Amino acid sequence: MFSLAFVCIGLETDFRFIFKKENNKNILTFVIAQTFNILITLVIAYLLFDIVAGY
Repeated sequence: MFSLAFVCIGLETDFRFIFKKENNKNILTFVIAQTFNILITLVIAYLLFDIVAGY
C-alpha cells in the first residue's frame, strides 16, 4: 500500500503547472498535501505491518 500511494501521488501530479513562477501558492499547497499523504500512508503501513500482521 505504501508504494501504491507513491505511485498514485506521482500519477496525479502535473509538475509543469505547479512549478511555474506565477504559482507560488500552488507550490506550498502541493508540499503540504504531499506531506499529509505521506504521513497518512506511513500510519496505515504501520497499522497493517506492525499491529495487524504482528511483525
